[in-house]
Amino acid sequence: PFVIFSEYLEPLVQCFREVQKRQVACKLQLSNTWTREYQVLPGRTHPTMGMSACGGFILTGIKVAAR
Repeated sequence: PFVIFSEYLEPLVQCFREVQKRQVACKLQLSNTWTREYQVLPGRTHPTMGMSACGGFILTGIKVAAR
C-alpha cells in the first residue's frame, strides 16, 4: 500500500492519472482530509470557529508487482 499527501488537489490528480495509465497500482482512491478542531473548555466543548475549509488531500492505492 502507499499514501501520498498534498495540500493541493491538482498534483494528486496528475499522479492518479499517471498511475492509472501505467497500470502500476490498483484500488486507487483520492480523498479529502478535512478535519474539525474542537475547543474544549470546562463545562463546554464546541467546534473551533474560523476553521479552514480543507486540510489537504491523500491519494492511496496498492502497488501491483511486475510479472
